[in-house]
Amino acid sequence: MAKTYPPGTDLTTCPKCRGYGVIVTKIHINDGVCAMCEGSKLVSWEEREAFYAGRDSAKDRQRWLRLRDSGLSDLYREDPRLQERKSRAEYVATRKGLLVSDNITEDALVRAVEDAIEMYRNDPRGKTRDYDYLTYLPLAKQDGLLNWLLGRPTPEEELMQGEGGLF
Repeated sequence: MAKTYPPGTDLTTCPKCRGYGVIVTKIHINDGVCAMCEGSKLVSWEEREAFYAGRDSAKDRQRWLRLRDSGLSDLYREDPRLQERKSRAEYVATRKGLLVSDNITEDALVRAVEDAIEMYRNDPRGKTRDYDYLTYLPLAKQDGLLNWLLGRPTPEEELMQGEGGLF
């Protein structure tokens, strides 16, 4: 049964099924009837905005994960504490463990990666043929700015963080 709305509700095309009422790739589930509009092809504007708000937060999360993983790779690429691991999962877990032992939060690492990308985007050293790093953290390390980037506190942490550095 198609979804119904009270009279006077502002409606728009369903973003999930794009106004078809069915999703062909889900034909094996409830005959492919769209779960969002229940086959009516229309949804309220509030439902549409909620659908896209969820997508934006998912995209932000994916971006955050990519920056974190790239930062982990570049930060610990030649670290002697990393030994050869049998599996990728073991290697990733070890790098995350090093972050904890170095007292670096994942959020601080992502902020450092974002700032390094912004600072070194036009740096000619990052454009060389043999430069295969995913972020610009090695350039920040070379310039002596890595500790500053990693240790830069958030406004909330500013009063509680002390001096010191790891790299």
